[in-house]
Amino acid sequence: MTRLVDVSTKWKDSTVAMANSSKYGVVMVYDNSYGAKEILAESEKSIKTMVPKVAGSWDVHTHCEWCGQRLDYVAVIVGIENRTGDAHVSHIGCDCVGKIFGTAWSGYRIADSAKKILVVTASRRRRAIEYPVKFAKELAWLDSLPEFLLKRNTFLTDMKSNLRTGDRPMSKKMVTYLHILMHKKEYDPKNFAIAKQEIDKTREKLRGILHLVEEIDSEDVRYQPWSAYSFVKSIMDKFEQYHNPLTRKQMDALNRVYVRYSGKRIKRTENQMKGNPNEIPW
Repeated sequence: MTRLVDVSTKWKDSTVAMANSSKYGVVMVYDNSYGAKEILAESEKSIKTMVPKVAGSWDVHTHCEWCGQRLDYVAVIVGIENRTGDAHVSHIGCDCVGKIFGTAWSGYRIADSAKKILVVTASRRRRAIEYPVKFAKELAWLDSLPEFLLKRNTFLTDMKSNLRTGDRPMSKKMVTYLHILMHKKEYDPKNFAIAKQEIDKTREKLRGILHLVEEIDSEDVRYQPWSAYSFVKSIMDKFEQYHNPLTRKQMDALNRVYVRYSGKRIKRTENQMKGNPNEIPW
């Protein structure tokens, strides 16, 4: 294995001499276990348009050219000799960059930041392979849930995505809560039809109240403070987004809107019928 600096008693002095003899820059950082060949080929083309003759290999390296240790994350560093102007490329382990050039060197910070991103990406990629197998039962259950139930709980939507993409690690707390939801009656397939009926029923009531308000308040009045249009519309929009059951407070407020606007409608009609309080939605 060829090394830039042989491991010996003169190791430190040789390192300093090497670093001082050239001007160095970090070209890129790669993970030698994933997609490195294509990335290196692109970097080689880019560098050779600026520096046509660059000595050294552009192949994927599994060992650091400086210390000889096996490595995963590699910094590709191009150096230009101060005296001759000759250029050469080196593949240095990210952990060794600071030992050669010092942690104050800007290239070290570039290599260290790039390595952290690659570590996160590699972890995510590993989870994306592991989770669909490890959590196959949970994924099958999530896939069986109808869309209106998923909308009620953003946690379920996040889990359905995360168990496929591996974007986040699954903590013990997250897995425990997911298992709790799996055993709730609300998410029992036997109750899906009943839940759908309740949603449709609530939706029709909300639409009826909204149409009533639209009938009484003209377009130029609907966004005035005294109009109930914005209030009813906001509740309906939120319901359509999450499909959560309305609270008692919301239902009482909507009942008052219905009674008020029903009274206004009656006054507008020629037939002065009395409003029946039993007709309120909730």
